Amino acid sequence: MDPLSKISRVRCTTPRVVKGKRSQRRVSCERIRRSSVYQSVSVPVMDKKTHDSSSLNMFCKILEFSCTWKVIPYNWNSVMKRFSPIDPTDLRGQVAIKLHSGIMYAVTIFSFVRLIMNVGKDRDEFPLMMKIVNVSWLLASIQVSAIFLNNWALRGDVMQYGNRVLEKIVRQGSQGKYPYSDALWTGMVFLFLNPLPHGLVAMHTPCAPNLLSSIVLSCACIGDHDHAKFGYGMLLLMGCWELYFMTVIFIQAFLAWAFVYLGVSYATREMNGMSQDSYLKVNDFFRSMGIPLEVGIKTYLDLQRIINLLNVACKPYLATFPILLMAICSILLFGSIRLWDVDFRADTVFPFCAIRCAFETFSQILMAGQMRWASDRLMQHWEKGMMKARYRKMFTSVAKSGVKVKAGIFFTFSRWVVVISVHNFIEQTLNLLVSVES
Repeated sequence: MDPLSKISRVRCTTPRVVKGKRSQRRVSCERIRRSSVYQSVSVPVMDKKTHDSSSLNMFCKILEFSCTWKVIPYNWNSVMKRFSPIDPTDLRGQVAIKLHSGIMYAVTIFSFVRLIMNVGKDRDEFPLMMKIVNVSWLLASIQVSAIFLNNWALRGDVMQYGNRVLEKIVRQGSQGKYPYSDALWTGMVFLFLNPLPHGLVAMHTPCAPNLLSSIVLSCACIGDHDHAKFGYGMLLLMGCWELYFMTVIFIQAFLAWAFVYLGVSYATREMNGMSQDSYLKVNDFFRSMGIPLEVGIKTYLDLQRIINLLNVACKPYLATFPILLMAICSILLFGSIRLWDVDFRADTVFPFCAIRCAFETFSQILMAGQMRWASDRLMQHWEKGMMKARYRKMFTSVAKSGVKVKAGIFFTFSRWVVVISVHNFIEQTLNLLVSVES
């Protein structure tokens, strides 16, 4: 049995007066079920509401699908719900991984070259609608190429971090509480709904420069959409190709977001649970003082190791997603505003894709900022409390490092980063509206 799920006893003493003399008696406190990775004291479940674990089951099915088709470079253990490395002798798996990543790198280079070749054309030859599609497509390809490179170059660290996160959330799901269900369902809905409209757009404008069909078909110009001339069979084939490509992009982006969000959310809830008195009902001492350093340090160090592993395993992704995804959101919002009365795609595909990118961007930044705040608040809580001399040095060490998510070498996520990101997003959109004409 997992020692973290065992039942512990907490001994407490209550004074009583017997014949004018004070005496002590020991009272065995009732067994209390563990709600987290706390090692020395049992804490009741923080949220008594039973959460929906069906999102966890669906998430595991997506992971199984991704590992089966080698969209991510791992095998999937459906019993343990863990990743495992691919056997070097598994030729099919090695070829599939290199095929997916090679296609992504090639399409990214292709989109960049095609944009450079056509960006100097006038508005009639290269309409603003196509420019927005080409630029946003290129930025998305760069982001997913960075994820592919991240997963391959740091696949050992990524697998270790992913397994740690899966261990925590699967354990919570087995206990009937899963507080991340709403966010995970939202991300999966966006994942399921996005590929189809993008594939339809590719079929509607097969001669867009960023699409492979623009060089396969006999296109007279960028805006050429004479389907009868191209042949519906070839258009369907090109649509399936674009649908495959967009599916790979959205799965990679979703999984990168999910593991960052789940790991940071778990750490945030655990630290909030250690510092909020309303969750502590063991006895009067813990209710008034909160979980002391001597009791909570093991949990804190475990959370610190998980987040440090995240910073190492996902360093390229954490350094690029705030910039690239925010730029995509600004460009798509600009397109929706500028072309709302010109092209139906500006009112349908652009807003939907922009909302998805904004959700993934701001949810990660906001949760990372909340985790930083929860860590600082816990340090303040422990600093005010009484602790033994040997724990004072330990506190100084952990307080200096803290628990924080870093965007590579650029900055550390905090609550202020959310405000700055929103400001930059609005500023970029307004600059595009002022400087670019339809």
